[in-house]
Amino acid sequence: MFSLRFLKKHRVLLTWLLSYLVILTLPLVITTLIFTQNAKVLEKQISKSNTIFLSRLQKELDAVNHEVIRLCNQIALDSKVNQLLDADGPEDIIPYFLYEVVRDFRINTVLNKSINTFYVYFNHLDLVVSPLSSGSSFEFYDLYYSKTNISYKDWMSQRCS
Repeated sequence: MFSLRFLKKHRVLLTWLLSYLVILTLPLVITTLIFTQNAKVLEKQISKSNTIFLSRLQKELDAVNHEVIRLCNQIALDSKVNQLLDADGPEDIIPYFLYEVVRDFRINTVLNKSINTFYVYFNHLDLVVSPLSSGSSFEFYDLYYSKTNISYKDWMSQRCS
């Protein structure tokens, strides 16, 4: 009874309240639908751009890898490097010959876009040859790595392992 009397007395008020609730709820529902749709579109775009980025990065890394392999093959097949491998001691090496090896290495770095520098360590000669210079392992360390936080002993253990 109470509810019937209440409904009759406030019928206009309840009708307005219901219509206003519908009017206010409709934009909320539409906004929610638009927001979820935008989120899906953004997720797809982000996924697509990440896939494109990763494929480009993979191509660049593959190109660098191919350059490293090509450089390793060039060094391994270089007759001057093989002569250094066959040398019995440091006294068998002519300084001009080392200059030619350094020059050949420098040409290799110019031809490779991704490889700035490298060096080859000849353990039996305690000799390091790079596109910039050649010398004993300690001279090379002192020239290029002494300012770093790695010690000569650690550097050598990394080179000889």
